[in-house]
Amino acid sequence: MTNQFRQMFAEAFVREVNLKLKLQCQDIYEAHHEFLTRQQGSQLYLWKDMSEILQVTPKKIHDFYHNTWSKQFYDDIKPHRDLIKKYVKQQQKQQGVQEMARDIIDYLKNQQPKINLHYQTVYQQVNYMFKSKSNNTYVNISKDSPEHSESQKEQQNRIQNEQHTQELEYDAVFSIFDFDL
Repeated sequence: MTNQFRQMFAEAFVREVNLKLKLQCQDIYEAHHEFLTRQQGSQLYLWKDMSEILQVTPKKIHDFYHNTWSKQFYDDIKPHRDLIKKYVKQQQKQQGVQEMARDIIDYLKNQQPKINLHYQTVYQQVNYMFKSKSNNTYVNISKDSPEHSESQKEQQNRIQNEQHTQELEYDAVFSIFDFDL
């Protein structure tokens, strides 16, 4: 993602928010705040109009906004990853990923009222962890499979290594996550 595209996106965003909401926002921070608080079904038209300006599809504009550009207005999730991991590990599929992500954000806001986390980032982390947990917790080994012959200790070591590898992959994905147009 080039800095030039980011700048063009920011300029188009401010201009379109001003047009759609009939405002005079001076910068991206004011435009983003107004967009979040006053949008009333105007997102679809905003993405469509911005796509014409930037010459990419409305879906790419939408995805870039939600997955990359809007993250600059939120707090970093890294200091809270351990708490999120702990929360996900305690769940027994009693909640869906969306509810769990909202609960985590609500919990953290109760603990730290000034925190402002990006919902999509929390959702992605919970979803990834939930899938990892499911993949590692519910191992179904048939008697005919080669894995069945492994000792209990070998199975535990293998599962721990897989979990560690997945955590490293996860950290790599979320530390460099950026939407590519």
